[in-house]
Amino acid sequence: MIFLSTIISCILLMIENDAQDLMKEPVLEVHTNDPNYVFVIGQDVQLNCINSTNADKFLLLKDGSNKTAQDHGSFTISDLKTTDSGEYTCKQGLNAVLSKPSESQYIYVREKYPSPKIMVKPRKMVQRGEDITITCKAPYPNIQFTIYKDMKSLKDIDESPHVIPNAGENDVGQYMCSFRTKPGWKPQIQSDYSNPVTIQLQPEDLFSPSVSWVADVSDDKYVNIICQAPEKNPRMVSFYLFNSSKDIQEEILDVEESRVIFNISSRDHTQKKYYCSYAKRMGSNLAVSPISKPVVIWRVDYTTRNIIRLFISAVVLILLGFILVKHFQHFQETEEQPPRIPPARRTHTAKSDYTEMVIMSTENVTENTLDTAAPNN
Repeated sequence: MIFLSTIISCILLMIENDAQDLMKEPVLEVHTNDPNYVFVIGQDVQLNCINSTNADKFLLLKDGSNKTAQDHGSFTISDLKTTDSGEYTCKQGLNAVLSKPSESQYIYVREKYPSPKIMVKPRKMVQRGEDITITCKAPYPNIQFTIYKDMKSLKDIDESPHVIPNAGENDVGQYMCSFRTKPGWKPQIQSDYSNPVTIQLQPEDLFSPSVSWVADVSDDKYVNIICQAPEKNPRMVSFYLFNSSKDIQEEILDVEESRVIFNISSRDHTQKKYYCSYAKRMGSNLAVSPISKPVVIWRVDYTTRNIIRLFISAVVLILLGFILVKHFQHFQETEEQPPRIPPARRTHTAKSDYTEMVIMSTENVTENTLDTAAPNN
């Protein structure tokens, strides 16, 4: 009998070990609409215990203790409370044999929603008279936003943005937003405040730049758009080129120059308007200049221009050849002519004492010669 009991125990143990080998640990998945896995009181959460075998029993455990047992792997926790925060795992079973626990998933139930995101367009430092758009966003349904200016409630809005038209001195300040569940929805939960953003007005002496264009002499397929800022000694200035829709086409960031050149394809951008502006940093914000007047790029007839270039080059070569021929002829004529003897120059000098003595000596010699030649009487 003892031998038989031992054999039966061994067989049952082998069956149990085989069952445990078949029951691999499952995978626990948590389903939520929050990308950061943030859970708030009053919400519902679904957990799925996924298996790869034909399990007939599933267990949900919280902090290592059994919480719920059922015959399918989908668990739902309704109306979350802060006490539901903890570490969750699950097991699966077959014929009273349970698998090892899955990897844990941590659920933290908050009493408040996390902070929303706040965005300001066109920028935090705006031009006087410009419209300001404030948008608040959060990944939760059935919520309502509140915008604050200098910690005072300004307006309740849904997901649509809040627009401040014709910005002036009264609109300068610090803005934040928060949200809560809409009236009639339970429970009523408030979020934390968003990060503050400070709206400022740009200096009035920030003038618009000038814009012009020239054909690229190195490549006929491109044109150069020149944006000139009135800044004399710029520091870390950024330039922006806008297309006809006033969307940014190209940008040149953080340069210490008041003049930049945008190189664009002339074939793709002919007969279109272009604008430019520049921005300089003032504290933690950027001051953006008013947009320039438009410049229109017209199509360049490169064939005609090349013909003109060739014609001018030919004229220059002909003129150079003519000058060289004339110079050569003049050189030959100079070589063939005999040297010219310059005529004697007459000099009129005043009679000196030496000249008079020579004349007198000559007269005396003449007289003596005559006396010698005369006959004797």
